Amino acid sequence: MSESAASQTPIERHFLGWDRPLLEACVEWLSREGHLPHEADDVRQRFAIVVPGSRAGRRLLEALAIELAGRNFIPPPIVTPARLLSLLLPCTVRVARPMESTLAWRQAVAELAGRPELVEALGPIWDRPSGSMLDDLAAEVRAVSDELGAEGLDIEAASNQLSRAEAELDQHRWQTLRAVERRYREVLSRAGLVCPHAERVRLLTSAERSSERRVVLVGVAELPGLVRHALDSEASRVDALIGAPETVSDGFDRWGQPNIDFWQDRSLRLDPARRSTSEDLDGMIGLAVDDVPASSGGTTLGVGDQQLLPALCDELELREVPFHSPIGRTYASSRPAVAMRLVARFAESGSLEDLGALLRCPDLESWLQRELAGDWPVREEARDAAESTPPRGGRAERALAGGDWLTALDEYATSTLAIAVPESGGRDSERWLRAIEGRILDGLVEDEVQRPVSVWANVLADALREWFGGEPLDLSEPGDAELVAALERSSEVFHALRELPNALDRRLSLSETLGLILEAGGDSPLASSTSDPDGVEILGWLELALDDAEHLVVMGLNEGVIPAKLGAQGLLPPQARRWLGLPDEARRFARDAFLLEGLVRSRSRVLLLSAVSGHDGEPLLPSRLLLQRPAEELPALLRSYYATTPSIVWAPSQRRDPAPPPLVFGNEVPDALPVTAFRDYLACPYRFYLRRLHGAQAVRDRPRELEGGSFGSLAHEVLSRFAGTELARSTEPEFVEAGLLEILDRVVEQQLAADVGPAVRVQIAQLRHRLGSFASWQCTQVQDGWEIDAALCEVDLEAPLDVDGERLWVRGRVDRVDRHPVFGLRLLDYKTSDSPKSPKQTHRRGGEWVDLQLPLYRYLMEARGLSPKTLGFVQLSKKHRQPDLMAPAEWPDEEHEAALDKARWVVRQLRQSRYWPPGEPPDYLDGLEHLAGDSLPSRWRLGALARGPGWPERGDSDA
Repeated sequence: MSESAASQTPIERHFLGWDRPLLEACVEWLSREGHLPHEADDVRQRFAIVVPGSRAGRRLLEALAIELAGRNFIPPPIVTPARLLSLLLPCTVRVARPMESTLAWRQAVAELAGRPELVEALGPIWDRPSGSMLDDLAAEVRAVSDELGAEGLDIEAASNQLSRAEAELDQHRWQTLRAVERRYREVLSRAGLVCPHAERVRLLTSAERSSERRVVLVGVAELPGLVRHALDSEASRVDALIGAPETVSDGFDRWGQPNIDFWQDRSLRLDPARRSTSEDLDGMIGLAVDDVPASSGGTTLGVGDQQLLPALCDELELREVPFHSPIGRTYASSRPAVAMRLVARFAESGSLEDLGALLRCPDLESWLQRELAGDWPVREEARDAAESTPPRGGRAERALAGGDWLTALDEYATSTLAIAVPESGGRDSERWLRAIEGRILDGLVEDEVQRPVSVWANVLADALREWFGGEPLDLSEPGDAELVAALERSSEVFHALRELPNALDRRLSLSETLGLILEAGGDSPLASSTSDPDGVEILGWLELALDDAEHLVVMGLNEGVIPAKLGAQGLLPPQARRWLGLPDEARRFARDAFLLEGLVRSRSRVLLLSAVSGHDGEPLLPSRLLLQRPAEELPALLRSYYATTPSIVWAPSQRRDPAPPPLVFGNEVPDALPVTAFRDYLACPYRFYLRRLHGAQAVRDRPRELEGGSFGSLAHEVLSRFAGTELARSTEPEFVEAGLLEILDRVVEQQLAADVGPAVRVQIAQLRHRLGSFASWQCTQVQDGWEIDAALCEVDLEAPLDVDGERLWVRGRVDRVDRHPVFGLRLLDYKTSDSPKSPKQTHRRGGEWVDLQLPLYRYLMEARGLSPKTLGFVQLSKKHRQPDLMAPAEWPDEEHEAALDKARWVVRQLRQSRYWPPGEPPDYLDGLEHLAGDSLPSRWRLGALARGPGWPERGDSDA
């Protein structure tokens, strides 16, 4: 539909300048020259104000009420462009709602699936497409239809225009899209519905002008084509209020929208603004918050990318800066939506990994605690019974007895390596897991995997009542208010599902239904969870034009964010957009160039922020808007962009009293240490502090394989049992190997779940192979006269270590001690690393002791009156073959004494509470990497967080 096809409504443009915020200028114009009607009927029927967004409308109404206080002021309708269509072209027939349109598109694509024309147009993969592929195609075609519909077109009309333009595009594909669109309308017709876009176009072409409505466009920089057609057809007069001086009137069309050529050729005047670039997005957020003045009222933070919003809110809360965010959380990320998604995932997989994610949802965990707490109360006798449980799941029993369900699940999964809820088993933890599974799936999963979506609506509505109905809510609390808003939207979506026409009430799985619900819930924000009207305002990019804050910070001036990327690029490439008159990159650039210059010129203080890398380290480019300057200025601009500005290291400001350093180490001095603790301290004092003094440890709910420590523990348990059997004295490798494998099978049965994953089964097979090599080596040792002293294997040893007149007990457990009639005692330690190292490599580095294990073992043995002549490792590695399993340690007595001196040095450090700074990160993930700041680019700056009196600066050798 061309604009010349309809009679043109008189439009008057009003240039309000950009020497002050546009909102102030618009309020003044409306109150003085806007001729606002004073009768209620006139207001409803003959007047409308159009704003770019709903928040802008609320702010405009508030400002008008203040300006016209005391006069006969009747609030006029203030609407967005989409809502204006409903005023100008009210539909008289039953048009499809968004959810009904979604289902109709999916049904249309499904009915055409496998058709030769679809396969020929989209490729052979569409001969037998999956359900998710069909849904994705339906969503993509729907996006094209919606974008065309906003301009008053449909797929057929667009295809005809492209054909007349002789475009070198895939005409066959467009013919296929026309077939899908025709089938979509047939599906709607069978359901008694009409396509809303088609109905609006019909109303435009069939109706005569009858409206006397006057429309005022307030700062609307982009009007969809269908809205322009409706204004030309139905409005009696249009006033366009433009936030720019009349000297740039050539930069705007009759509707007040930016002209592409003018703004693409214009050098933007952004000099009044300050510009900074950070290394990454977190740094950009830091720079934004650094710029907020102590009295944060009158400040707005503009967010180009709404994905920055959670991190921004976290940073403001951390610094105790009050703020208000009308952007809010989307329905898809709300508590009810998250809970439904987690339950649906577990219902379909039954995996412990998904159950762990579910239990980490506070709402679902609280609900399950209420439902099942009577079956698993926290009892002292239960704790006592758990203490004596056998190895398999023992720590899980203790955590369960203590009411710590998350730890119970983590410990069960880590110790047994189960991948699913056990089908049998009499232990408390196993019965508890089956009870949780039954309670979650009760009412959700029946014999039929698929149900009509209207039935799912009732099932999920009942589930939400159970999950969230057990706790009282306080609407004065922001979090509760947001939850209520999310539940209300859920109720609206469920009602729409129940009201579906029978022809669209498809049978879907739970996850498919949930996807439909989340799509229907929309990306529009819920009520904000944080509201402080006197704090910093957080707004999206398009809402900034009608914000009147004098102090503005704009984040995200990177290419692809501002200006934002366009959708449906695959089916609507730039060339097709130009021929069809759709919004394209050039139009988007012109709009954002005008908005940015207006923002900068209309405020006293503006900061423009961008970043050179994203969250994952991907490079980011500066926005083209920042480079819209004369060519001779571009080199300096680019140099300034890559000369990043570090975020200020935050110190407590005048907003609150100075706080103590966040890391304060107490004077905890252990009275005993295991042998391995000395290695931990030498590697990283801070990790030692976390792990050894405060019990920090990584417990994973999703182990996919035996980690290094667990694999070694399994091997040690087998060899410990082996030492006390007749097998240890045999010289027949086959007999020894068979016995070792039998012991391994018993240990695996006792310690691991029956349904371990394929990676664990491969590891067990690898251990069987290594035990075969060990059997040959062991028989050779027996033949050479060595005999395992079973009484000294896996025995706890301890001895006092005197340090400056005070004793500290050293404790250890030796893996194996051998006796020989000639060579005496031999102390051995089993190692299962894939990359074995000799005792010298593991204990010394650069001439310094980094591990004291074998020297301290010798010290413990000597304290017991025993003198091992040989120390060494037995390498149970995939790289070692018999007879090379033995790796001896060759240190003279003075080296052993030096190792004990190093141990005494460690004890002195502990007595001085020297746990900072952290050492170099290990070459594996130990679960403490985030606490120790391993991933920080400038890791040495951690010292600033905890340095107090007496702490050395960076580079001090005493650190």
